[in-house]
Amino acid sequence: MIADWQQFLQSNGAEFDGGTLVSFGNEDRERRATLGGDIMCDLSQYKLLAIMGSDAREFLQGQLTNDINQLSPERSQLSGFCTPKGRLISNFRLFQHDQTIFAVIPEDLFEKTQSQLQLFVVRSDVQMGDASSALIHLGVSGDKAGEQLRDQLGDLPQAVNQVLQHDRYIVIKVADKRYEVFGNVEDCKTLWQNLDVHCSAVGNQHWNLLNIRDGIPEITQATSEAFVPQMVNMDALGAINFEKGCYTGQEIVARTHYLGKQKRRMYRIHITTDTPPAAGDELATETSTENQYTGTLVTVQADVGTGYEALAVIQIKSAEKEKLKLKDAESAIDLLDLPYSLPDDT
Repeated sequence: MIADWQQFLQSNGAEFDGGTLVSFGNEDRERRATLGGDIMCDLSQYKLLAIMGSDAREFLQGQLTNDINQLSPERSQLSGFCTPKGRLISNFRLFQHDQTIFAVIPEDLFEKTQSQLQLFVVRSDVQMGDASSALIHLGVSGDKAGEQLRDQLGDLPQAVNQVLQHDRYIVIKVADKRYEVFGNVEDCKTLWQNLDVHCSAVGNQHWNLLNIRDGIPEITQATSEAFVPQMVNMDALGAINFEKGCYTGQEIVARTHYLGKQKRRMYRIHITTDTPPAAGDELATETSTENQYTGTLVTVQADVGTGYEALAVIQIKSAEKEKLKLKDAESAIDLLDLPYSLPDDT
């Protein structure tokens, strides 16, 4: 995190643990505000990979699951980067500013993603670098969040994935009533102070809870190379383009789409347990043997109360017919609705 920005957040009540923003004083109150009010948060848990050069678009088109030709200064997109075997190394949002394409990547997968992409550059005119120190990254959410932002900026993107490039800010609508904002330190200080009148400042982990509720997966170190993109509903989120042609892992992804019968999908679940679960933890059924598992947690976050909400890749037959639990802890799991429909490919 940029030192000047961290000092600003601390002066506004932020509490840090080893450089990680934990809360603004009351995590439980912040969680309740996240689910029922208007909030703003720092999103420095993500880093920005800048990709530029005359061959940047052609290069990314040959590596990522989505159609880079549909990316523009006015339209962002979700995409994924796979191994040759079609397993997601990471997934992220892409946006364009001037002639540079930015990928918003979880910090713990940033170096792996950059180094793996770099292997494919060869003689292409493509440069990549860490641009995290150039832009502050904020999240704003809530029923009146749009009104608050509009009061400060004058206009907002109306559709999910749409981008508005203001003089001093880049604003992306990432979900219903949710926006991500990028800007320099001083401009983001001003925006934060102005939003602070009506929005509650919360720790950045609460943004993850909103992602879970919106059914947006986040691949991390614990689950990198564990899933084919369809397993985490990337197709339902418009993050795979099946018409774009070849890219790394495309053969497996396409075969799963056109020929395979989908056996696993990502579900939103609630977990009741006294043992904090984590991404990568396995799920089982009541009839599973010791060495069997039926699902894997993709991302998890504490809910209001004593439970947890999570996204998990689960065998479809088990999710629909059997009672689930954490494989290695006492627990109860209930399925929750996703805000989108899954393709009828099962």
